[in-house]
Amino acid sequence: MKYVLFSLISVSLIFATDYVDGELLDNSAATNVVNESNLIFVTDSNEAPDLGYAYVSPVDRAISREDEEGSSVWSDYDWNDDIMVSPGRVGSGQDFDTDEATGDMYAIYDTNHDGVTIRDSIVVYRSQDNGATWTFWSYTWSGSHEMNNPKIRIAIDGAGVSWVCMMYLHDSALYTRRMTTAGTGSIHEMITNSAQFADMDADIGTGAYVYATYVPDGTTHIRVARNGLDGSGWVDDSNIYGNTGITNPHPAIAAGNGGLAAVAFTISTATVPEIRIKRTTNNGASWIFSTQVEPAGGWVDLADIDVAFNRGTSQIGWLTITFDFGSNDIRFGYFSSTDAGLNWDWETLFNTGDDENHGSIRASKSTGSVTVSYNQDPGDLVMFTWASFSNPTSFSTPISINDFPATGYWPSTAGWNGSNYSSVLYTTYVSSSYALYFDWYNHTGIETSQAAVGSMQSSPNPFNATTNISFSLTQSSPVTISIYNVAGQLVTTLADNQSFNDGSHSVQWDGQNASGARVSPGVYFCRLNADGISQTHRMMMVR
Repeated sequence: MKYVLFSLISVSLIFATDYVDGELLDNSAATNVVNESNLIFVTDSNEAPDLGYAYVSPVDRAISREDEEGSSVWSDYDWNDDIMVSPGRVGSGQDFDTDEATGDMYAIYDTNHDGVTIRDSIVVYRSQDNGATWTFWSYTWSGSHEMNNPKIRIAIDGAGVSWVCMMYLHDSALYTRRMTTAGTGSIHEMITNSAQFADMDADIGTGAYVYATYVPDGTTHIRVARNGLDGSGWVDDSNIYGNTGITNPHPAIAAGNGGLAAVAFTISTATVPEIRIKRTTNNGASWIFSTQVEPAGGWVDLADIDVAFNRGTSQIGWLTITFDFGSNDIRFGYFSSTDAGLNWDWETLFNTGDDENHGSIRASKSTGSVTVSYNQDPGDLVMFTWASFSNPTSFSTPISINDFPATGYWPSTAGWNGSNYSSVLYTTYVSSSYALYFDWYNHTGIETSQAAVGSMQSSPNPFNATTNISFSLTQSSPVTISIYNVAGQLVTTLADNQSFNDGSHSVQWDGQNASGARVSPGVYFCRLNADGISQTHRMMMVR
């Protein structure tokens, strides 16, 4: 069992960051576009097993289940083929969040190079279709220093502007960089020049606060700071617990609404380890004295703590924890609170299997329900369960949702997509690189309803130079037609929310990408979306 704690707090705008003698140089105006494939990842082959898995794209796997008439047949089950977010080079953590205003999702990870001869990077991908496809959105790099502990949240300022807030450690310095979802107004802010671990969350609504908790480098203290996105930066940085007695503690922070936020952490006392909660009810202006979350049975080796609050009128809280249940039996369970985190009750274990660890929990900003994911050995399974805020202790039976074995070295990330379905982001070791995958509940593949869209065909197929893509509509509708490669990456868009009348139509693809360059021969997929109904058609380009 790989029971190792790592720092997890977890096209086309490119931004870059360099550091010289500790000074941050803003290169956000740089116009050079760097090919993400050039971000080389170096790993020790002795640290990760070669599982012998070869990546097969979700679309290709679906096509392999075609019926005799050639139309794609997707199995009707809740968790479908995992979507590749990034083909590799994930360092030691990942995170994602959803923009409440648009439903767009942003996923972040660190490449964690050697920090000496190769640039370390923090990379962000974006999905605008609830996780079905992802595009490289932005990155920041360091010329000669280590970067890790990636975290991302979408917050809204007092003017109603959504900001993509990214946090990371640059050696021991803890930075955030934020920019609008339109890719403007890039702002760098340093929380502290000395940290070894950090977590971040943001409340919702106009005038939202972003909160950070961190552990100063070389200490066992817990500190917090807040940012109102009003230009004042990170303020009210205060020590909320003096000495946890734990080497390298990993606190977790979560925001509710109405000014509620809380930090969950573990301490080591003279008797038994404790789980504690420190709360604020005034957006972090002051913090209430910490309270003990009573451990049932005097557990030992408390780790992998996480916390979440719903954003409803009734402030429901959940706190997950990994612990040694006795005889080296590592288990994963949770507490719940019905009074905004003031009092907590031990509930139960999520499963009865051995070696459960690396938990992640996130409440939906819209519905208040909660998603939980965690690792389970043997097999490096990514487990999923969820509960409604109206019945907060009635979790579904945990199931494994990963198509590929997880790394087992750091946690998956639980969350929600733009359609308010439970979602999970995880890293796997595939094809000699750490690849990033995403999946969501109710992911039943591409819909085949004929309510608005008639059959879609292309001719000629296979084709050499151009092919005509024909389709029919039973009613007038805005239509989006996009071409994807076998990795699920967008190649070009032939129609972008363009209005079409009812009847038969045809568009032409000349085998070029969005930049006008000729694509390589191979299999491509045309995806048509009309009034929420999608169809996909396979095409073969030959020389």
